[in-house]
Amino acid sequence: MDPWAIIAILGGALGILLVGTWWLVLRREETYVGWRRKASLVSLVLPSAALVVLVAISTTAYFHPLNEMDDASLRGGWHVFVDILWLCTHFATGLLPICGFVSAMLGNGRPRLAGAAWSAIIFMIFLVTLILSVNSFH
Repeated sequence: MDPWAIIAILGGALGILLVGTWWLVLRREETYVGWRRKASLVSLVLPSAALVVLVAISTTAYFHPLNEMDDASLRGGWHVFVDILWLCTHFATGLLPICGFVSAMLGNGRPRLAGAAWSAIIFMIFLVTLILSVNSFH
């Protein structure tokens, strides 16, 4: 099985677990007044967004292999735009969990622990996708 397909399937499974985490956090009906309480909630929002982007780029890399996308970008046109968009979203997948971890350190409240854990998980998957991306051109 293609590693990009495995990552996309793993991302879908993690998405289900992340929805469960959101359900547990929102079920408490706590108010998030003050910047530190909001930062703890943002620490869960950022890895959630990173997971959505991760599933999107993994699915894209599965259906359109990166070496083919690179060869197509040499022809110019919209292929160059797609490659730049893929590269920027790939780096955003790594940057969002880092920001989520920083937000968890600054935050106060229960969601910050879940946010820090999810940021670590998503960042580890980002590192795997980064290695796969770099090795796809050899």
